[in-house]
Amino acid sequence: MEMLELHLELDETTPFSPEQKLWRAVLQRAFEDVIYPGMERPLIIFKYKAHLWFVEKSDEFCTICYLAGFDCTYVHQQYQRMVDREQVYFTQNQIDYINWRKLYNQKRGIKL
Repeated sequence: MEMLELHLELDETTPFSPEQKLWRAVLQRAFEDVIYPGMERPLIIFKYKAHLWFVEKSDEFCTICYLAGFDCTYVHQQYQRMVDREQVYFTQNQIDYINWRKLYNQKRGIKL
C-alpha cells in the first residue's frame, strides 16, 4: 500500500512523541478513508471529504502534516501519485451517491 512509502506506520523503534503519533494516525486514517471501496453511505462521505482534504491542501492539512513530521507538499504529491496510479478512485455508485447527497443537502441548505 502506498502509505508505506510515506512511512505512516508507527515504528516503535523510532522515538516519536505521543502527539506526533496522534497526528500520524490522523494522516493514516485519511489515507485509509480515501481507498474505501464499498457502498456504506457514511464511509463514502468520509472518503469524499478526505479526498478533498488532500486535494485542497488547506492550512489545516499543512499544519497536521507538520505536526506529524511531514512536509505537506510531499504528502500532497504522494497522494496525487496514488490518484494517478488509480489507487484512489471513486466507483460510479459512489459518485452517484455523492452527487445525490450534494443535491439533497443543497435543497436543505446544508454543506456536504
